[in-house]
Amino acid sequence: MRRRIVQAMLSAAALLALLLGGCGFQLRGQVQLPKELAVVYIDSVRGVGVPPGTLSRKLEQLLASSGAAITHDRAQATAIITISNESSGRRAVAADRFDVKREYFLIYSAVYQVHLANGKILIEPEGVNVNRALLFDENQVLAFEAAQESLEDSMTSELAWQIVRRLQAQAAKSS
Repeated sequence: MRRRIVQAMLSAAALLALLLGGCGFQLRGQVQLPKELAVVYIDSVRGVGVPPGTLSRKLEQLLASSGAAITHDRAQATAIITISNESSGRRAVAADRFDVKREYFLIYSAVYQVHLANGKILIEPEGVNVNRALLFDENQVLAFEAAQESLEDSMTSELAWQIVRRLQAQAAKSS
């Protein structure tokens, strides 16, 4: 009896893996970058309402895990990613009858461009943004602040992934 249960569970796991593979699902992992991005320098302009380098640190991690070498010397780079106009903010979108804000809309955006060491522009200045809704409960103010920080961190990761996916699309286009 026990053996049949184990076999059924293994069969179900195999079927699930087959279904996920068949629908195109894949875990985010290493991406194929253009060969021009072998050595990357990331130039980050200080953002508004954002600690400096937040997005660039996430982007460095993603690029390094995808095989690119990150340099802190602009002269050694084969490609330069310039992150400009990085900003984050929140605005109230719902309030109760006592004008207590109950829901906020978090926004994180940046503009970036990629150019090569020879001066050729690989990606023209392009904007990326992401947003999330956040509910407020006056009985859990500290939890609200922690949730906002966590969402901003996840939004930064999402922006970095958007940029990396754009670089990956550029690699596919150039090959």
